[in-house]
Amino acid sequence: MVKVAAAEAAQRSTAAAVDLAGMAAIAWDPDDPHGGELAREMLQTRSQSIAGGTNEIQRNNTGDRVLGLPREPAVDRGIPFRDVRTNVRQP
Repeated sequence: MVKVAAAEAAQRSTAAAVDLAGMAAIAWDPDDPHGGELAREMLQTRSQSIAGGTNEIQRNNTGDRVLGLPREPAVDRGIPFRDVRTNVRQP
């Protein structure tokens, strides 16, 4: 849960910083050596919620392993991926 909390806190703080900076946060002078730092930070925080498993997967893991909640039902558990039925019609 630390990963989830840290990623969400970073996203909220960079979103607030971008809101405060306004257009300067996403449009900058290409000659400015520090231009775009805030935009890069905001995009980096988005990747933190994906790296190491998405926040949704981490929450599922916490529910399963820590809280002992039942797993979500899966009708395709134990079936090889190539045999999983899809909505695609076969010719």
